[in-house]
Amino acid sequence: MKTRTAYLLLSGVVFVVYVSASVPTLHRYGITQDEPEHWDIGKRYLQFYLTFNSKLLDFSSIAREPAETWPVGPTLSAVTAKLVSGHLKLLDWNEGHHLASLLLLGLLLSSLFLFLAIHVGPTTALLSVLALALQPRIWGDAHNNSRDIPHLVFYAVTILSFLHGMLTRKAAWILISAVLWGLALGSKFNAISIPVVIAPMIVSMLRTPSEQRASTRWSLVAYPFLAFGVLFLAWPYFWQNPLSRLSDFRFFLVQWGYAGPMAWQVSPARDVLVTTPVPTLLFALLGIGSSAWSGSPLGRPAMATVLL
Repeated sequence: MKTRTAYLLLSGVVFVVYVSASVPTLHRYGITQDEPEHWDIGKRYLQFYLTFNSKLLDFSSIAREPAETWPVGPTLSAVTAKLVSGHLKLLDWNEGHHLASLLLLGLLLSSLFLFLAIHVGPTTALLSVLALALQPRIWGDAHNNSRDIPHLVFYAVTILSFLHGMLTRKAAWILISAVLWGLALGSKFNAISIPVVIAPMIVSMLRTPSEQRASTRWSLVAYPFLAFGVLFLAWPYFWQNPLSRLSDFRFFLVQWGYAGPMAWQVSPARDVLVTTPVPTLLFALLGIGSSAWSGSPLGRPAMATVLL
């Protein structure tokens, strides 16, 4: 218990150090092309939650199609802008909007440290946090990417929470993971792939049903319902005329999903290789090789999830 308390305190230090190092550099970053349009919709969602004025869900006067704006990132940006820039006057409005992504990435780093420190060891936890925090693209995007960084964070902490719940056999963490999955879906619908990622853990549980608690099994049954319930609550756009707006959303997904060349591409793998720092690549390859050869403290199902 004392060790876990120490790890919890250290994870807090990770959060404070990252945020303290990042916030002073916010003024060096501008805004991306479509951020203001997404911020406007995020501000509208925030005002709706504060007032429950249904007129705010009438988007007829907005040029941008609301179905194209994932709600979680812009709404959280509106929260930090309203608090830090509007009320406290500590940052200008652009920086106030960008602060949300920095805080979220700090949350991911501290969560990653805590998970790995408990289940693998503090050395691995520290190296992993450094590898992620010092990735140039991650550092840059955290300063002015109000959509992809929230998606990265909620996608990752969904999986970490699920793994922790399965490894410790605590249903509460599995249910927390379900809530986080709903937020990940609300930050970008790519998170629909998470069941594929966590499948090795579920298959492992199904192979040994007698070793699982009833609460764990019921939490898995509730998992998708809770996640999509959170998604619905996080996206007020669908609260009015849900069938019509779901149709618009489906049309957008088809258009968005089929954009670009209609063939398999090697560019994603190439981009990973040429944009990832060489030390990170080398450590990743060594880690994968070591886990495949001698196993991992996480166990094979959890390690398969991590690699996926």
